Formats: sequence, structure tokens, C-alpha cells
Amino acid sequence: MSIGWIIFRVTAIWLAEFVLYGLLDQRLDGLNHLTARVLGANLNLLQLDARVSGDTVWWLQDRHGFTIIDECTAVFGVSIYAAFLLAIPASFRWRMVGLLGGGLAILVINQLRLLLLALVQTFIPSMFTFAHEYVWQVIFILTIATLFLFWLGRINREGARVHH
Repeated sequence: MSIGWIIFRVTAIWLAEFVLYGLLDQRLDGLNHLTARVLGANLNLLQLDARVSGDTVWWLQDRHGFTIIDECTAVFGVSIYAAFLLAIPASFRWRMVGLLGGGLAILVINQLRLLLLALVQTFIPSMFTFAHEYVWQVIFILTIATLFLFWLGRINREGARVHH
């Protein structure tokens, strides 16, 4: 399979996922609430007195807060990762291993991202925008690429690729 064909397949799959996301947008609000609840629980583990109201998390007696929007969830990162996995010929079993393992890793890393951004906002607020808009964007892209390359290496080693 040529690299051009793989790029075409990744793009087509991701665009289909994006259209599906647009159709389900209102139904995915629960992800925002869930992400907020998990962040609130993690902040409470650090004894930062967090409370959650819908998709908003407040901590330290409401002095700091985030409103979780769709882009704060891991839905876009997982969808891009899934597009890469689905574009490569592989057995169903290995696709599921990659989707579940990588998807879970992306969810965990996203929560770590939110938690660290909350700490930056709390203790170094002048660095928040830079950390949010630049540092974590690069880290997230590198994470998705690393997870995909790890999966690709595993399916090549295990002979799990399906050749067309």
C-alpha cells in the first residue's frame, strides 16, 4: 500500500468521523460532563477543594475554574488516532487492541493534561495560555503519533498485518 493511498484513507476516515461527530454533537455533551467530573475528582485527590457543576469545574473556593468544551475531551485525539489505525490493513483483533489500548492511553493523557493545566492556572497563571495553546498541543500530537507508531511496530512484528 502506497503512502499516498494511506494518507487518502486516513483523511477520508477522519472526515467521516468529523461528519459523524457533527451529527452527534448534542448527544456528546455527556463527554464534557464526564471529563469535568473526572478532573474534579483528580483535583480533589490533590486536596484542591474542587466542585463540579455540569461541564464546569471550580477549585480552591471557586477562585479558579475551567469550563470543559468538546475540544477538552479526548474525542478529537481518539478520532484522529482511530483514523490512522483504520487506514492500515490489519486483523480485526489487532485493530481492537490498538483502538482500546491507544484510546485508553489518550484518555488518561488528556486527564493528565487537564490536571497539569489546572495546576499551571493555579500556581503560574501567566504561563497558562502558552501551556494550553502550544505545549500541550505539541505533546498531544506527539503522543498520538507515538501510539500509532508503537501499534504499527507491534502489528509488523506479530505478522498481524493484512496485505492487500
